[in-house]
Amino acid sequence: MTMYYMIVYPSGDRSKLSVQQVRDYERNEWALASRELFDNTEEGKKEAQEYAAELAKKHNLRYDYPGKQDYLD
Repeated sequence: MTMYYMIVYPSGDRSKLSVQQVRDYERNEWALASRELFDNTEEGKKEAQEYAAELAKKHNLRYDYPGKQDYLD
């Protein structure tokens, strides 16, 4: 059972992106936003997060990356 980091639409919400660990056999159960597969390592996770941020900016989507704050004041 191989795991990857993948870029998905969280809960099927196509206005947002998220990076998740996905098992190879579960790929069809996720609302995938990209076909890219990233290694299940810290480096792979970082690459997936960077690519998700690029895709979000390019397609005007929200990407809540780790550490992001949406303060209103």
